[in-house]
Amino acid sequence: MIPLASPTRRRLLAAAALAAIAPRAALSAAATIAGAPPAWSLRDLAALSPSSRLVEPSGDKTGHADTLALQASLDRGGITLLTPRGRYHLRNRLSLTHDASGLACPGAMADIVMLTGPGQFDLASYIPSEQFGEHHVGIYAWSAARPILDGLRLTMQGAAGPRVAIPFALRSCSDLRIGRLEYSGFRETWRGMLSLDSCQGGRVDNVYCHDCNPDTDTLPSLQVSAVVVDENRVNGVSSRDIHFGLVRYSNLLLGPRALARYAPQSDAVTVMSDGGGGLVFDLITGDGVGEVLDCWGDGVTARIKARNTQLYPVKLIYGAQHCRIVADIDRTGLSAVYLSGNADIPGRRSGGVAHNQVRVTATNVGALHAEVARVWRPMPPMQPGVYLDNPLRAHLPEDNHISGSLFGAPGAGMPYVAAAPASGPGNVIELSGGGYVQAFAAPTGAFRTPATIRRL
Repeated sequence: MIPLASPTRRRLLAAAALAAIAPRAALSAAATIAGAPPAWSLRDLAALSPSSRLVEPSGDKTGHADTLALQASLDRGGITLLTPRGRYHLRNRLSLTHDASGLACPGAMADIVMLTGPGQFDLASYIPSEQFGEHHVGIYAWSAARPILDGLRLTMQGAAGPRVAIPFALRSCSDLRIGRLEYSGFRETWRGMLSLDSCQGGRVDNVYCHDCNPDTDTLPSLQVSAVVVDENRVNGVSSRDIHFGLVRYSNLLLGPRALARYAPQSDAVTVMSDGGGGLVFDLITGDGVGEVLDCWGDGVTARIKARNTQLYPVKLIYGAQHCRIVADIDRTGLSAVYLSGNADIPGRRSGGVAHNQVRVTATNVGALHAEVARVWRPMPPMQPGVYLDNPLRAHLPEDNHISGSLFGAPGAGMPYVAAAPASGPGNVIELSGGGYVQAFAAPTGAFRTPATIRRL
C-alpha cells in the first residue's frame, strides 16, 4: 500500500487517480466487459465517499501481502483504488467493513486471483461453519449501506480437486453500487457466484460470468449460478428494488461426470425470494447454460436473449407471481417456457405460480435434447414449446398469460406448441408456430381447469 504522509499528498494522489477516469460512455468495450456502459461513474462515487487510496499489487504470489494490504485499506473506509497493472492474489476473504466503501479500478479492470492452496480458498466440500467464511467468499459485504464494487475481474486458481468457493457475496446490504464485474474459472460453488441476500435497493450494472465448468461427482449436490438472489435470506427478509443492467454469461456447462450425477444444474440468474419484488433485469444474455432464469420470487421484470440452453430458458416455479418476462430464445434441450405446480415448502409462504406474463420468441426448441439425454438420462424426445407441469402438487399455475411464437428444431422434437397438464384456473396461452396444440389430461382429480390454449 502506498503511504499517504500528508493531507496535501493524499489530495494529490486521489485527484490524480480520479482524473484518469473517463466518463463510462467513453470506455472501450474491453473496459466495460460486454460493451455496455454502466450507468454511474467513479466521479459520482467520489462525491459519495471522498476518501480514497491506491493499493498496488505486491508481486507476492502467496497472497499474504495483497490480502493484508487490501483488507487494511478497506478497514479504513472509503474507496480502495486498484490498478490494472499486474495481478492481485487473495489468500482469504476481503470484507467491506464500512458504509460507502469498497473496491474500484479506474478505467480498466483489475485482475484478482483467488488462490486455492492449503489454508487459502481450499474448501473441498460444504461445511456449514465455513459458509460465507474466510475460505469461501472472495469479497464480502455484510449489512453495509452503499457498498461499492467496480472494475474487478476475479478468477479462481486451478486445483487438483474440488474447491468450493464464490467470488462475491453481499448480505443485508442497501443501495448497492456495483459496476463492472467479471468472474471465471469457478467450478464447485456453494451459493451463487454473485450472491445477494436480503439486499434493498441499488444497481448492479454490468456482470459477466464465463467458463465455469465443474466436473466432480463427489459433492452431495452441485449448482452453478452466475447471479443468485436470496438463496440464503437473512431473517427471512427478501431482496427488493434492485436494478440489474447487463447480465452476460458464457459456457456455464457442467462436465460429463457432474452432468451424469447432478443434471444440468447451472443457471444464469436464480431468484429465490419469498415474495419480494422490484427486481429488474434489463438484459440477461449469453450462450451455454442449463437454465437462463430460474425464478421463485415476485415482481421480477426481465428481458432475455439466449442461445444453447440445456433445459428451460424461462422457468417459473415455487410460487413466482406477478413477473413480466420477454424472451428471445434459440436452441433448447426442453421447453422454452416452463411453469410448475408446487407443494408447500417449509419456511416459505403458501401459493402457486400465478399472475405472470411471458412473451416468448423461440426457435430450434428441442435441438439439444439428444446430447443432454445421452449424458444425463433418457427423456421424452418430443418437448412442448410451453409446458405447465407437475399436476399432483397442491398449488397449480393459475392466471398466467403466455404469448409469442415457437418453432421446433428441424428433425428434432417440438410436436406441439403448448401442453398444460398442470393448470389451475385462468391460464391463457396464445402462440403461433410449428406443432399441434395439446392440452392433455393429467391423472384423475389433478387436472382441475383446462388452460385456454390458442394457436394463432
